[in-house]
Amino acid sequence: MLSLCDGKGKIRVVMGVRPDGSPSITLLDDKGKERDVLGTAQTISDKTGVKHQHPESSLLLSDKDGNLIFQAP
Repeated sequence: MLSLCDGKGKIRVVMGVRPDGSPSITLLDDKGKERDVLGTAQTISDKTGVKHQHPESSLLLSDKDGNLIFQAP
């Protein structure tokens, strides 16, 4: 895992490979919340609590409130 910090020392980018070999790049906001993910990701439905595992080919984009606004595939 490789983390990149902003000028204030807050982690803003995380690049990593999970134990199963799946990669991801995650962008975080200034509060440390995930905003955008390229690669393997897991999301949890606010309504049902169901976890969804997204494949390596995924792109997930969130708005400033953390709501998912785009995903592919």
